[in-house]
Amino acid sequence: LINQKILLAFLEGSATATVANNGIEALARFEEAHTAGMKFDLILLDIMMPGLDGQDTLKCLRKAESGYGIEGLDRVPVIITTCLDDSKNVLE
Repeated sequence: LINQKILLAFLEGSATATVANNGIEALARFEEAHTAGMKFDLILLDIMMPGLDGQDTLKCLRKAESGYGIEGLDRVPVIITTCLDDSKNVLE
């Protein structure tokens, strides 16, 4: 929740944001946008989200994009934030 508030404040005035409270909601927002013919310019995730973590959410997102025929540079860019400092999570 704190990260959401910080990122929303940072983006205020320069971007429109759609907020999800966990990975499952994030995937639902992606599906809703796709169904409406809209595309996100960027998705921000955190590794330690409740329900479905950021890494698993990204895997599901990429699978959904592939199912829609969205590949390569047409995929939505994703930034995953984390406070973790172990190389395993960073590399994954």
